[in-house]
Amino acid sequence: LASSQTQLVRRKITTPVQLSKQPIENLKESQTQPVRKKITSPMQSTKISVDQLENMNSMDDVYDVLVIGGGVVGVAVLRAATLSGYKTILVESESDLLTGASSGNSGIVCTGVDTAPGSLERALIRDSISQIRHFLKRHRIPHRACGSLVCQWDWDQVGRDKSYTSPLSRVLAQSVDAGDTHASRLNPGELREAEPNVSPFCKGAVHIPGEIVLDPWLYSIALVTHARENGAKIITNFEVETEKAHFDTRQRVWTIRRKVNANESIKLNAPLSIRSKAVVNATGIMADLVQSGTPCVYPPHWKSMPRRGQYKIFQADQSTFVTHPIQPVPTQRTKGVFVYSTLYDQIVVGPTAEEQKSRIDRTPNPECS
Repeated sequence: LASSQTQLVRRKITTPVQLSKQPIENLKESQTQPVRKKITSPMQSTKISVDQLENMNSMDDVYDVLVIGGGVVGVAVLRAATLSGYKTILVESESDLLTGASSGNSGIVCTGVDTAPGSLERALIRDSISQIRHFLKRHRIPHRACGSLVCQWDWDQVGRDKSYTSPLSRVLAQSVDAGDTHASRLNPGELREAEPNVSPFCKGAVHIPGEIVLDPWLYSIALVTHARENGAKIITNFEVETEKAHFDTRQRVWTIRRKVNANESIKLNAPLSIRSKAVVNATGIMADLVQSGTPCVYPPHWKSMPRRGQYKIFQADQSTFVTHPIQPVPTQRTKGVFVYSTLYDQIVVGPTAEEQKSRIDRTPNPECS
């Protein structure tokens, strides 16, 4: 630097120091005003709109997969996509994960015996069954691989003639067709030997060996933990504003925005929008509303109908404990009410199947208790 250049810098630095040598009591109000204006002017001019704030806080990175919904299905999709090498993120509208239907999960892993043959649902269930045992052992999740018993009762015979085939024969055939080739039929004596506490009114059962009782909370948390350990991100308190979702046809990227309430204190470090190449709608009972409210996608050809399922829990003892989940012959409408033991010495009876209008009301029905 030339001498003249360094002198100029020195003058800029030393000028305020020379002015500040005056006694403070000699400073007039007019002299202090410019200082106040320099400090307050930026604060007075920061009236930023939500759209401007969103642009400031949007994540620069584009994700491969964005999962909307932090239930057990959402976190399972997040983990699967993450382990497949995709850059993933999950958003949940509540402050915690697993607060919806997943908070009341029975913890019974079913094999799909009551699903339609050749359906996508059965194919997905069978695929998950082939993987879940390894996952449970690897992550040390408490479980009991006991299988279940589909039992026949007196009411299954009501209104049937002599040519009627036992429903257990149908259940056994469906089990084998679904992939449970080791399923077997038990007569009343064999059933009592397997489960001494089952009612003597039971007419027999089909043992489906592939079904498992597990800790549904620890299983779901293991999915979350495994996904995060492999790079997935999770954001709670992110309620998607579906009407403002946008798909950039040129970049092939979605922009999903977070709903901001009028009284909300906006945190500058919280993302107001996320960009992703693909979006998975895993919002459960809200799935049809999310899809129908999102631009650029086809509206759903179906509607979610809320059905409340409640359980009653008892303390188990030697006279009530059952090793296998006891379930009735399933129908087209419901799998029926189960009776099973948890991993923690409890007997669970349920669920009910009550139609209701509200999608968010999870208040227990006193009539069931």
